[in-house]
Amino acid sequence: MNVTSAFCLVILSVFASGCAGPRPVSESCHEELAAGWAELDLAKADGVDGTISFAKAVGLLTAAKAMEIADDYERCYELAKDARVFIKDSRG
Repeated sequence: MNVTSAFCLVILSVFASGCAGPRPVSESCHEELAAGWAELDLAKADGVDGTISFAKAVGLLTAAKAMEIADDYERCYELAKDARVFIKDSRG
């Protein structure tokens, strides 16, 4: 194996390993937002405490959508993830 072939193999392996890496944050943001909106169901809120948690979740998902639009995908993901915790709390 000559030096050129070895170099090409190294370059190809670097590119191939990049494809197997973690998902871009923009995808995680979008998926977390979609899951949060899908989980929202006002009819399932349990009592006053559940309604408050539901309202917090709606606010967080709205803020997360604004962050997605502003291309701040990390903050979008964090807000959507927090919203899903409040959604679970709203169901008692």
